[in-house]
Amino acid sequence: MAGIVAPAMNDIFGERSRLNLNKIVQGQPVEVEYIQRDRYGRVIGKLLIEGRDINLQQIKDGFAVHYKPKSENQSEKDRAIYKAAEILAKQKKTGLWSLTDNFSRIQ
Repeated sequence: MAGIVAPAMNDIFGERSRLNLNKIVQGQPVEVEYIQRDRYGRVIGKLLIEGRDINLQQIKDGFAVHYKPKSENQSEKDRAIYKAAEILAKQKKTGLWSLTDNFSRIQ
């Protein structure tokens, strides 16, 4: 998922992040806005459901963070929105931010 990184399955909140994503997309057609392929050939993109940015929703819900090292691949608008959403999730102590103010190890 472009512009975000979520906890690994064996990390705290990893399973909860996966369940949150599943709850959002379950049973709905998902569009992938292609950005690029990673070094393993996987498609990196923005998930959309009826125009709604699911990558951004994961940040808002506190189950992913804005992945700044690859943010040059995002539009300027998306970079700003994702950054603001992460700041708000931190302030509200939403999801993974309920445990810490510094979750930089997953970035």
